[in-house]
Amino acid sequence: MAAVAAGDYHSLGLDETGAVHSWGAAGTVGNCVSGDQLEPQLVSALRGVRAVGISACYYHSLALADGGEVYSWGSGSHGKLGHGDKLPQVEPRRVHALRGVRVRSVAAGVGHSLATADDGAPRAAGATPSRGRSGGRERRGCSIGAGRVCWGDGDRSTHSFLSWSLLD
Repeated sequence: MAAVAAGDYHSLGLDETGAVHSWGAAGTVGNCVSGDQLEPQLVSALRGVRAVGISACYYHSLALADGGEVYSWGSGSHGKLGHGDKLPQVEPRRVHALRGVRVRSVAAGVGHSLATADDGAPRAAGATPSRGRSGGRERRGCSIGAGRVCWGDGDRSTHSFLSWSLLD
């Protein structure tokens, strides 16, 4: 594997060809399986997608395709999958809220997902400032779509459970 990412109950692997593999608890691996998947298996819904990045945290996963598209699956709590709802996804689904945005990196947190666009601007879905997570501006405690986050200018780096933004 060229890269690996681990959630609480599942893991992802990205091989040299850009194929995404997963293993772990049912409902988190992206393969509509009813039981746990104990060995790495190709995430079949991403067949034909060349991934260049992966991230996993808690019960959800993100995959970044070489064209800048983002796919998410797993728990949809807090709206963190970016699909406009809080529903779980057992298979990867493209985040259409990011259509037209070329993403260069992704990061999964417990209650949120982050993506950095080519223009340097971060995008977020999931728990918002009232919950201390994604930086969105909604006051309901949850940002359902993948919206732009206003954190200043410069390059950003994010990771995992809590997310940090490095500003130049």
